Amino acid sequence: MKIERFLGITIYLLNHKRVTAQTLSMRFEVTTRTIMRDINTLSLARITIYIAFPDLLRFGETNIDIDSFL
Repeated sequence: MKIERFLGITIYLLNHKRVTAQTLSMRFEVTTRTIMRDINTLSLARITIYIAFPDLLRFGETNIDIDSFL
């Protein structure tokens, strides 16, 4: 379920601070593209998530950093 995955991603990021999209996709058993859509949805909900090195996004090596929650 999406809402459970959103909450799971949020909690995972709070506990790990820095993680790759590929790691999250393996953890939640979805594609990397789904994780990126979920991160976008969380951002629309005013949860601040920083993505480092967006140019590497297509290679699955993107680091997702969480900085703060509003």
